[in-house]
Amino acid sequence: AVVLFPLFSSAYQSDRQNLSATFINSQHAMLVIVAPLVAWGVAGSPTIIQLLFGSDYSSSATPLQIMTLSLPAIFLTYPLLALLNGCNRQQTAVRHLAFALTSHVMLSVWLIPRFGVVGAAIASTLSTMVLTASCSYSASRLLTSYSRGFGNRVLRVSVATVPMLVVLLLAHGRTNFAIAMLLSGLWHGASWTFIL
Repeated sequence: AVVLFPLFSSAYQSDRQNLSATFINSQHAMLVIVAPLVAWGVAGSPTIIQLLFGSDYSSSATPLQIMTLSLPAIFLTYPLLALLNGCNRQQTAVRHLAFALTSHVMLSVWLIPRFGVVGAAIASTLSTMVLTASCSYSASRLLTSYSRGFGNRVLRVSVATVPMLVVLLLAHGRTNFAIAMLLSGLWHGASWTFIL
């Protein structure tokens, strides 16, 4: 977001068409970066917790898996907030952040007594998605070509990530987790040569 803010600000002042292209490219880059992290987090959370903290903390694997699902929203929100700030919409960005905070508190009050730490993970994930959705709404009003090709970009990232997840799950059962991560990462990288 630190790099994107001056790019968005400059493009907003001088070249609105370039603003849309820069934003779309940043969203695509974020999806490409976050996809393997989500796959590794969802598939590997039990192993990661076991390796780092031991079996005493095995119950934290489920909350980690749930919170890993919020990573795409987190990664997509950085360019959205940078866009709003760079286009002199700071008050709009603050309103979205306040709305997400309020939703997080309300969800936490409702979910934590019912589901404990899993409820906290769900509340955090949902409120992050609320922030992304509300910022996306403002971005769509700001940019004329905001959503053009977004579904195609998500599909391309999914096509590269789903086989990676399959390789990770298959390799994990036959070798240690670090090698399984490496093999799945190589598969992910190789699949991009066919998709791009």
